[in-house]
Amino acid sequence: MKTGDCTACHNVHGSEFARLLVRKFPLNFYSDYSPGEYDLCFGCHNKDIAKTRTTETLTNFRDGNYNLHYFHVNRAKGRTCIACHDPHASDQYKHIRYEVPFGAWSYPISITKTRNGATCVVGCHAPKTYDRVKPQIKPSR
Repeated sequence: MKTGDCTACHNVHGSEFARLLVRKFPLNFYSDYSPGEYDLCFGCHNKDIAKTRTTETLTNFRDGNYNLHYFHVNRAKGRTCIACHDPHASDQYKHIRYEVPFGAWSYPISITKTRNGATCVVGCHAPKTYDRVKPQIKPSR
């Protein structure tokens, strides 16, 4: 975290949660979606960010109005926040990780911000571009 405010997320004197976290957070790469499991994130971020399939206001991580947080997170075996974001050590746009841990492997990630979205290149899938004005993706569900 650039601000150096470790206590925003960690209780240095002990906690009932893993990793001295101040609130509940799923520690696995995949997790069934349940808003209560993301209490740590929703202490600062909008708690409705992954609840709605379409939106024009909840997040800028969308293709047209298709909410890409919903697509990645809100499902059985959804990706948790730390699958893509690293709040500790990333200088990439939106704290996107430099690598995605996946079992014994690690896949590189790079993200390039565009005027109305971004292009994400991850070793586990072909490059993906999203655009809030001119949608690029056909929703699969």
